[in-house]
Amino acid sequence: MKIFIFILSLIINTISLKGAISYIKGPVPSDAILIYKSREYKCGEGYHAYEEQRAAKALKSDTPVPWIDISKYITDAHKALGFIDIILTVVADEATDYNDPEWRLYGDSDDRWLHDLRASCDGKLYDMIDPEAKKPWEGKLFSHADCGDYCILRFAVPSEIFGKYKIFLGKENIRAEMWDGDSHYANWYQVKLYMRPLAAGPYAHVAVENVGKIYSYEYDINAKAFTIPEPHIQVVVNTPVEFSAEKSVDTSGAEIVEYRWDFNGDGTYDKITSTPFARYVYTHTGTNQVILEVENFNGKTSKNVGSPFVSKSSDPLPLFVEVIESIPHVELFQNSPNPFILNEMNVTSIKFKIDTTQRVMINIYDYNGNLVKMLEDKIYTAGVWEIHWNGKDESGSEVSQGIYFYTLITKNHVISKTMLIVK
Repeated sequence: MKIFIFILSLIINTISLKGAISYIKGPVPSDAILIYKSREYKCGEGYHAYEEQRAAKALKSDTPVPWIDISKYITDAHKALGFIDIILTVVADEATDYNDPEWRLYGDSDDRWLHDLRASCDGKLYDMIDPEAKKPWEGKLFSHADCGDYCILRFAVPSEIFGKYKIFLGKENIRAEMWDGDSHYANWYQVKLYMRPLAAGPYAHVAVENVGKIYSYEYDINAKAFTIPEPHIQVVVNTPVEFSAEKSVDTSGAEIVEYRWDFNGDGTYDKITSTPFARYVYTHTGTNQVILEVENFNGKTSKNVGSPFVSKSSDPLPLFVEVIESIPHVELFQNSPNPFILNEMNVTSIKFKIDTTQRVMINIYDYNGNLVKMLEDKIYTAGVWEIHWNGKDESGSEVSQGIYFYTLITKNHVISKTMLIVK
């Protein structure tokens, strides 16, 4: 009987929609640390929730989390994991004569507009990586969550952070339920973000020396969003590959004494070392999952076999190595002229080079990472190509002066450079 009650409580406490992230019945866990709270969205003196829905409308029309810096909460363990889990909840007043107020969350489309959910660190963008959260912003991830219920958002984190790590939850992504003829809204709302402390112990992290991870961006037409597969790297067949685990960390203070390396994901350790370095030669092309298990002095272990899905695993993210005959070359050049003086010049030129036929996207972003212009999206053959930008956004309006990023995206590369616009 006790087992049945336990299973039933799990079903009741975690509400899930097919193809969407889950929300969890509140309250927020007692050990969670409050890291941010938005302004209060109020109906105003003399107004009531049922009459005007002013608080609900104010929440819907605002950007509740406008690039807030959470870098002080990111630890070496988060960097080893490759992500940070943020608890999102909406609270409301309980002094109401109406039904319990509810809220809903809308999808992460990766469209770089105001409705996107993303992070920014050291000039690069880091998305929510949970595939269940990838939907167009007008697509609900869940609804009918009571105020006080919460969900977990998983954001990618780089292995090194030199400046600030800011997150952005977009306009209209978080909304109060507003139904005509019903009253599931309140006189005031507030958005809160929490983070739970990580357990003390080892966290495995593996990388390839001097080779960066690649995220393959593919546009899902049905979901109207970009999907981001597992990070991988490319290496050349029959060439020594230098692996490093020096970003692995033990937060308990115990020393990591053993590193076990499985370079092809077959379940057999190819090497066991006492130092965080290993060399391996791949003799066949193909994709291999690299599994690293670390063990500390007390016998506690960690293995990088995690998942971007919040619902599946909280272990460190895996690494995939794509072994190819030769590395394809992609290059993005500095725009010219730079600075781009709008009052004196008609266009600025952006030149790039590719050595294979492939799809190329070039986008313009402002300093905060918002998409300004989708400049190019087509198939190009090998060669050096040049396109032009007239300094106007998607609506045809001339942009303001300031620093902008232009980004080249192919299946295996994401390269960004900056340009300065003056008037």
